[in-house]
Amino acid sequence: MSWKSRLFLLGASGFSGGIVYYVHCMQSIEREQLRTGVMREVERRATNASRKTENVNLLNQQRELENYLRKEQEVERGGQG
Repeated sequence: MSWKSRLFLLGASGFSGGIVYYVHCMQSIEREQLRTGVMREVERRATNASRKTENVNLLNQQRELENYLRKEQEVERGGQG
């Protein structure tokens, strides 16, 4: 082989290797971003679940208070009438 063909082969191989390395690095970065996105989603769902439980508890407390107040109003109306 002539030195020009060897130089061209070396350059083409180096360029191809660089592209493979670049793609490998980009895939690693994207994989890590996906992993952090999944972890963020899991945390968000856990927060929403706890918030939903808290809201249900507050709603039940409000219903109990409403029932108590209705009974109090009935007692007051019964005593006045």
